[in-house]
Amino acid sequence: MAYPGGSHGDHDDLISNLPDQLLCSIISLLPAIDAVATSVLSRRWTYLWRFVSRLDFDPAKEPTDLLDLCPPAIVLHTVFSQWGDNLNVFRITHGPAEWRFSGLLPELIDYLKNYNRIEELELTRISDDYCSDEDWNLENLVPAGVFGCQTLRVLQLNNYKLIPESIAAFHGCVNLTTLKLNLVHLNPDSLFEIRSNCGSLENLSLCSCIGLDYLKIYDHKLKFLELQNLELIDLEICGDGFTTLLLHDVELSSKSNPYINCPNLQIFRACAKNLANSDILERCCGLVFSSNRYGGGKLSLTDLRLLSTELDLNDIRDNILLSFIFRGSLRLQKIYITIRDNMYRSEPEPSYRYNILYPLPYSEMGYWEKAELSDSITYHLRVLWIKGFTGKETEMRFVSHLIKNATRLEKAVIQCDDECSLEGAVTMMSLLWLPKASMDAPVILKPGPKFMAEVGDDFEHWVSTRP
Repeated sequence: MAYPGGSHGDHDDLISNLPDQLLCSIISLLPAIDAVATSVLSRRWTYLWRFVSRLDFDPAKEPTDLLDLCPPAIVLHTVFSQWGDNLNVFRITHGPAEWRFSGLLPELIDYLKNYNRIEELELTRISDDYCSDEDWNLENLVPAGVFGCQTLRVLQLNNYKLIPESIAAFHGCVNLTTLKLNLVHLNPDSLFEIRSNCGSLENLSLCSCIGLDYLKIYDHKLKFLELQNLELIDLEICGDGFTTLLLHDVELSSKSNPYINCPNLQIFRACAKNLANSDILERCCGLVFSSNRYGGGKLSLTDLRLLSTELDLNDIRDNILLSFIFRGSLRLQKIYITIRDNMYRSEPEPSYRYNILYPLPYSEMGYWEKAELSDSITYHLRVLWIKGFTGKETEMRFVSHLIKNATRLEKAVIQCDDECSLEGAVTMMSLLWLPKASMDAPVILKPGPKFMAEVGDDFEHWVSTRP
């Protein structure tokens, strides 16, 4: 093989020319044993692994012949004793037996107590067919105050059980700012106690957790809240500190009345499983309110900068909702909409009331022509991204309204639905010739996601394949 710049012997080693700091960053991405193994590559690499900032220890990924000779606890102790002063991110994966009987637990606790520089800690328990409730109850795995390390800022727990007695592990977590719970079994009381112990908590993520039937979060310190893949009977979120709220695949009871009051929210992403996202948004922004709820009718999206949700642009109620949000969200800059049929759409119960006149006194088709022009569209909207477009008249009128009036628009991306008809695709192309308020903003038309994945993003080619 020919090498640039001369023969193999004259070829410069590009990796060796990298600075130590960059090499340590690369090594830190490796599992712990592999990181240590780089010490045999050359004399320069002998001690590099001791100065990486991240340790990822998973006995299942380590060589079995090594673990047969040295138990995981001895391996971990050896690594700890040789590691330098830069370590601040620690991730460990374990099974029940490895944790309770191999000595990993005492080794980890001793390190957390004596090495006061850990900033990020992630613990993951691997399930097996023989584990009992005791094997995944955090109370039996870690002692009280173990997460009270003064430097600990980020904690992630995967696949544990947190009963009220387990909360002692969070005693002294005064500096923790980010908590991520994934596949964790806990109830609302346990969650409340955890938050009470973490006085500096700003970011909370609950993913695939079990037992949170009635989730109520009233907190003025939290700024970021992510709820993903949860089954809830009812949901209440209130706090003037929230700036980001992410609801992904949240399944709510058909009789639930979600209440969200976050007046300083800037980023809102909503994707519910069995409840129309528009139902959530109507209650969140105060368009529909209940006289039985405290604070009902309060507009809570006034500072919104980014909205991402699923709506039915062919439903007049969803168009009214968007107009209401545009008028109330004075700084809305980015909007991402996936068009979905409102199969879960429900009429408001008698206790709910509209804040505007509905039904409309004129034809629904002319709604956007008669809608009041809002400052958020005229002066702030920069990105419009719509998926699932079919070219129907109400969809076209909405997009046309934004293109013709958004003076600060930087781009508009319209992606078709896979089942879009030829007529709908041809109708979409008329968007390219609309008079634009923002002359430099491109209108980008994209084919359906299936075509893009298999063929590419050539829109005209995709149109030619429409039946």
